[in-house]
Amino acid sequence: MDESLVISADRFKYWHVDYQTGTLRIVYQSGEVHDAELETEYRPTNSPVATSTFDWEKWWILSTTTRNDLIITEGFNPTSPPALKGRPSVYLDQNRWRTVADAMHDPLRVDNLDERHAAEELIILASDSGIVLPLSTGHLLETAGLHGELRYEIGLAMARLAGGWQIRHPLDLWKHEVDRSIRLHLGLTKDSPVLHPIVTEPGALFGRDTSLSITDKTPNIDKFMAMLTMPSVILSQLIDPKKLEKDPIRKWVRHHETITAQICATRLPKEQRRQLARRRYWNENINFYTTAYRRLTKSNDFPTFSDTDLA
Repeated sequence: MDESLVISADRFKYWHVDYQTGTLRIVYQSGEVHDAELETEYRPTNSPVATSTFDWEKWWILSTTTRNDLIITEGFNPTSPPALKGRPSVYLDQNRWRTVADAMHDPLRVDNLDERHAAEELIILASDSGIVLPLSTGHLLETAGLHGELRYEIGLAMARLAGGWQIRHPLDLWKHEVDRSIRLHLGLTKDSPVLHPIVTEPGALFGRDTSLSITDKTPNIDKFMAMLTMPSVILSQLIDPKKLEKDPIRKWVRHHETITAQICATRLPKEQRRQLARRRYWNENINFYTTAYRRLTKSNDFPTFSDTDLA
């Protein structure tokens, strides 16, 4: 389709995707309705998501599960900063999401009255544009370890209250911080790239190196289709009843526990242990820094930094 026609609220009113029947319905502002078969790449099999509707006026994506629960996701605008509108972002650890989910489905499950009231207040604030409760890659990994009704209740609460807001993948944020560190060292901070950490950008929590994310070079029509379909992808991962293993995060945790144990075993004073930790971090992740340095200087050279420089 012609991109100039696709991304136009003057022309369209609703786009409705039915994953159960594999169909797409386009409702025009004129009242005309166009039905088409959904392309294969947008037709997941055995998805717990039933439908997805894009409201062109409100710029929302409305998704329903096969159990008829509704989730509203805020749309993404690639031409402007994230529309936080003054709302603070509140990050909840996975165990706090469990409390919020219990308070949402059956408040009496939360025995501690203070925690119950706090959870209920969070639900009100998140549902009424008072705060943003973003999801992270860690949330998806932690939820993947659950199954059955518990998985559905917690996943539904997370999707509903997050409303499409995500914390950008930590590796992307890490690379951005590395780039900024090298720019500061070289005095090249003018016109530094901006990378917002809390966004509604489709696939931001999966990482820019994955096929699920978008970049500045992604065509507008592909950005729009990603915005339309990504809420269903994330919702499916959150509420799919099958329990998944969490091997990647366990491997990461074991590796860093080992490093921590090795440094603690030295019995050195605190500042010397910090120095060891910085050097270990530097040696393990130096490739991120050399890549940024060589890109910015257009040189294959890379300086040697002392412990004082690293600090």
